Amino acid sequence: MGSVSVTVEGTASVSADTAFGAVIPIDLTATFTGYGPFPAVVGIEHQPGKWDAAGKSRTVLLRGGGTMRERMVEYEPPVRAAYEVIPHEGPLKLLVERINGQFVFRELQHGHTEITWTYEFVPRRGGRPLLLVLVPLWRRYARQLIARFVAAAERTPS
Repeated sequence: MGSVSVTVEGTASVSADTAFGAVIPIDLTATFTGYGPFPAVVGIEHQPGKWDAAGKSRTVLLRGGGTMRERMVEYEPPVRAAYEVIPHEGPLKLLVERINGQFVFRELQHGHTEITWTYEFVPRRGGRPLLLVLVPLWRRYARQLIARFVAAAERTPS
């Protein structure tokens, strides 16, 4: 089937602790505002407490009625957080079996941190050709999003 990955990077002028603490629990509704065929996040449900440990899960609500189930699979502050997204409702469900997401935070010199975000789409049978058409659009959106993550980290008091 062959997964399709998009990786984007940004550098924040804050420590890895600060960047991790700002990016991982970020408000999805304020950040994922939609882009082309990718709908905005309009809410989160079924998230008990903070988004701060492996095994936690939540439901992401999308404009237009789509939903996705998100589960944190690795949580290693301030270095790495990985999660899995399963589309439940909406058009993405027809194309994608799951999405594997990962953030890696690498502290650089002078108090800066490189943030690397990888989003791996695992297609459903027959979904890969259309997914290959959508991935360039996702890459453009992901570049906007990584800039928002960096900005959020830099607005966070150290």
